[in-house]
Amino acid sequence: MLIVAAAAAGWGLFLVIDKVGRGTQKRRSPVAKRAVSPVKRAALQRPLLEMSEVRKAFGKRVVLDQLSFSASLGDLVAVTGDSGAGKSTLLRLIHGQLRPDRGRVWVDGHPLHRRFLRGIERVRRDSGFIFQDHRLLPRLNALENVIVALQMARPDVPYGVIRRAAHEALEAVGLTEDRSKFPAELSLGERQRVAVARTLALRPRLVLADEPTASLDEGNAKRVLELLSHAACDGALVVVATHHLDFRPAQVISLPRLPIPPKTPRRLRRK
Repeated sequence: MLIVAAAAAGWGLFLVIDKVGRGTQKRRSPVAKRAVSPVKRAALQRPLLEMSEVRKAFGKRVVLDQLSFSASLGDLVAVTGDSGAGKSTLLRLIHGQLRPDRGRVWVDGHPLHRRFLRGIERVRRDSGFIFQDHRLLPRLNALENVIVALQMARPDVPYGVIRRAAHEALEAVGLTEDRSKFPAELSLGERQRVAVARTLALRPRLVLADEPTASLDEGNAKRVLELLSHAACDGALVVVATHHLDFRPAQVISLPRLPIPPKTPRRLRRK
């Protein structure tokens, strides 16, 4: 059984594809309260992410030092701190874009702290990253940006099902009427919501969100945070880097801004 689509507004329904050819059917989302088997409960409680005494520096500028925490599927984790405290760096370490100078990073049993990143393809296939700079394809409209992401992740799913899933994802973030607009025609906040829809449509096990509400008004920020909370309730591990704690996470990682050595080059001070 292969889950393909993000749900409609409120994550109430989602589409399921049966590989043996029984077609599609709609089922109720696991957001609704139901009994959880002991085996599934144990799987959810097992840490998906573990970081132990992690240190990361750029030149002489130490960004993270002695950072340790763990999180499991179903957790909503907030990473807070001032600008330059290392929130984005932490997300990039979890995603395998960076390696720590010291310490260990385990994601779904894969050691991302080692020189040769075994299993990094699987980690990235099962994760979604909401980038602060959106990273939309400029020659595709909002709907096509979501469709392409789904096609790359689920090449065996019929186009009609993927297109319907993309429509539902954009509806969930309130962009149904703007689905035919290109990134250059969208506001900063609208581009951010397309990036959120593109990630959540994949229904990843691990969601990394770098300031997902930074360019949104209060109403749309609340909508996006609700979707991220529903993703956690649906069984994903959601890690959100943010300046403002406007939601109730299961865990808060507060990063202090470490002092900058006096002889640090100016380019590293800015970074």
